[in-house]
Amino acid sequence: MKKTLSIRTNPKLMYLYSEIEKIQPSKNRTEILADAISHALNKQIFWEKHLINIPNYKAAEDEPAPPAFFQLRVETEEYSLICEQIKTQLHMERNSPAPFVIKLLLTAYLLHLKSLPTTEEQAEEEKKRKQEEIKEQLAYFKRFFPEDQNLLIYEKLLNIENEIKELKK
Repeated sequence: MKKTLSIRTNPKLMYLYSEIEKIQPSKNRTEILADAISHALNKQIFWEKHLINIPNYKAAEDEPAPPAFFQLRVETEEYSLICEQIKTQLHMERNSPAPFVIKLLLTAYLLHLKSLPTTEEQAEEEKKRKQEEIKEQLAYFKRFFPEDQNLLIYEKLLNIENEIKELKK
């Protein structure tokens, strides 16, 4: 079942939508929100982290005024699950207003989109950067534990840790 959210716009919300629209230009606001909800339900999101990351944005004077409000259609069950997650993790007594929930959702989704490599070159650069990071950590570890067996164990642990980080993204 679908639910319609009527939201008064503000500069932060419009900024988040515009940044996501730069990455996904073919999607409208309702589709972006549906993708953000889907992403949040499929991943374990730590809302406190994203609460801190909501951008501080003030509209420039020459920027056109956003519409006074807009409406978004969402799946009622999915939206309710997200609201409940936010309420639980942020230790709130009651559900948050829709603009707050949407800002959190869009912030988490934008951070996710920005973390994705957009080209093969970027993916290769990211892989090389991670390999270099592991080499640095191994060199640091080797100073304290020079035995080969300990080094192999530590290398395996680092690889497992990086795989876990990848799965959480």
